[in-house]
Amino acid sequence: MLPRDGMATMVSQRHPYGRTTMTAQKWESDRLYCESDVKTLPEYRQGRHLLDLMDMAVLDFLAANSDRHQYEYFEKLGSRSFLLHLDNGKAFLRARTDELACLYPITQCCLLRASTYDLLRHFDGGPVTLGQTLNMSLRTEAIGPVVLADRHFAAVDRRVTMLLAIVEECVRMRGNRTLVE
Repeated sequence: MLPRDGMATMVSQRHPYGRTTMTAQKWESDRLYCESDVKTLPEYRQGRHLLDLMDMAVLDFLAANSDRHQYEYFEKLGSRSFLLHLDNGKAFLRARTDELACLYPITQCCLLRASTYDLLRHFDGGPVTLGQTLNMSLRTEAIGPVVLADRHFAAVDRRVTMLLAIVEECVRMRGNRTLVE
């Protein structure tokens, strides 16, 4: 639940890895984009926004949400505010297509919260996968049941494995600087 209008002002911020047009974006060809363009911006030099952006990339990839243009946060908290993951309905459209562009923030910044990594590892081939957990959760959703086809839950599990491989490559390249709290 979000606060009622007037209780807390939300600010819209252009996503630095925004996928807004069919035109190629700088981040698609510049491997150093994170270092040269993203980490130099004031909103990502301190506070939690850069790590929140990585979590947003994880969520967008798992849900195949390829239309992230912006994100919101609470103005009063500034860089201490968490990012709001609002979606306009393009998630979970294609189960057979993995939106690898969603992972550019992670592949370029080689950064992820250790807690996010640990959670993904827990669900990767565990006794209960993330896809199974999502399926069980959606069946009891207050606004639901929300129905996705079984292929979508399998896609989430496949993407968890893919994502872990990418993060583990970052750890091999950058060591413990990749996983932070």
